[in-house]
Formats: sequence, C-alpha cells, structure tokens
Amino acid sequence: LVIWQPQPGQEGRGKRISIGNTFGFANASYKKPLTKKWLAEGGVSLSSNTDEVEIGRNAYKTKSNLFHVKQKVTHYFTDALKLKTGAEIFFDSYAATDKSIAATNKLETVRSAIFTDAERYSSNAVSLRV
Repeated sequence: LVIWQPQPGQEGRGKRISIGNTFGFANASYKKPLTKKWLAEGGVSLSSNTDEVEIGRNAYKTKSNLFHVKQKVTHYFTDALKLKTGAEIFFDSYAATDKSIAATNKLETVRSAIFTDAERYSSNAVSLRV
C-alpha cells in the first residue's frame, strides 16, 4: 500500500506513506488413542510476520516469529471422570529496525508451562473442572 497523505498547511501531494506486510502460518496436530483409557494429542504451529513502513524519509521494519509445541494426554477413569495433563512451550522472537539510522532492537523469549485438569460430569448439564 502506498498513499500520499496531504499535510495541513502545505501545498502539493503531501507525505509519501508506504506499508508492506508478509505473513505466514502453518499448523499441524494429531490425536491418537494409546489404549482404551488413554488418548494422546499434540501439535505444533509456526507463524512469521514482517511489516515494512516508510513515512517520508523514515523507514521501519518489524519482524516476529512464533513457534509453539503442545502435548497432552488424557486418561478416562470412567465415562464421568477424566484427567488431562500436558506441557507446552513457546519460542518467540521479535526485531524492530529503524532503517533510517540502522538501529535494531531484538527480543527473544522462551515460555513453557505444564498443566493438569480433572473433570467430573455429574450430569449432561453439570460438570466440575479443577
């Protein structure tokens, strides 16, 4: 996208503003019964985003990438009681560049979590989740 933005109090076309974006996303998941009482589920995803902005003579670029992995297993004790447990991890990177002065700020993070969830069905209308 490129536009010329008129500037208040100035003659002519105004300031040139250019915005470009590239985005990609991929996702894969699976679900596999291990036994009659155990179910394994998991997945991975990857996203990438790049923005390039020019305002007059100033130029900026941001780039972010995210990679996410998640694994969960569910144990069915009975039809009314199940226990889910799993783990996930996020790898995230971000970079912002001011092209006008060739300066870049970067940030990389890794976040992980483990979880457990028990669910008890009292009826079709009522359940308790801890």
